[in-house]
Amino acid sequence: AAIFIGSMRLFFPSLPITGALFSIVTAACVAGATMGLCISSLCATVGRAISWLPVIFIPQLMLSGMVIPFDRMPAAGAWLSRATIARPVFSLLKKTAVLEQALSMPGDFLPLFYLWSGLIILLFAGIFLHRRALRE
Repeated sequence: AAIFIGSMRLFFPSLPITGALFSIVTAACVAGATMGLCISSLCATVGRAISWLPVIFIPQLMLSGMVIPFDRMPAAGAWLSRATIARPVFSLLKKTAVLEQALSMPGDFLPLFYLWSGLIILLFAGIFLHRRALRE
């Protein structure tokens, strides 16, 4: 997260680096890493995991509201966007960096926390299934 913040500072020198921004970027990095680990744990081979990454990560960007605004997104897309990690991260970044609003810590991070918790459950399920398959 610190390296990413440093990169942001290079590309956007006028962006104020605050504690809220660092918290959002750290949460995004942890959630993204958890998603990658979840995909890896659910796939039997490294090649299969690598081939699934674009299938999972490209919709994250498309449904986050960054490429297509929510008011122009079809109803199915808006519904699917609620299941992406990128949506709450982008919303938090937009709120703090663009709209310059303060974060109310518990309420703003709840959607990201719920999605991250679901990924943790899937990660452990994948590890359990992978170990079970190796024993058989």
